[in-house]
Amino acid sequence: MARREIRAFEPAPRRSARAPGVRAGDLRSVVRRLAAVTALLGVLGGCVRAAPSLGIVGAYFPAWLLCAVIGLLAAIVCRAVMIALKKADALPFQLFVCTSIGLVIAFMTWLFWFGG
Repeated sequence: MARREIRAFEPAPRRSARAPGVRAGDLRSVVRRLAAVTALLGVLGGCVRAAPSLGIVGAYFPAWLLCAVIGLLAAIVCRAVMIALKKADALPFQLFVCTSIGLVIAFMTWLFWFGG
């Protein structure tokens, strides 16, 4: 009768968590991309509810687009009023002033029309 050796428990050889053929640098870039996508999904969490939209001539437009158009028109009217009152030459940084007025009007339109 052949004698059999009894061996102590030997743990299984350690395997890498990486897939075969994947280098450590590649794994780091995958983890970075996954972290970036996760962060972006966290930021987009506020987009869960449907955005307010307006039906204009049978098509639905986002409400912010209408507010932006109103702000743009307000900036153009502001520029025309400054030219008519001959204040355009006396006022420095006219582009920034008219843009700021347009933005304020657009934000106020959004706030008063849609309630924030």
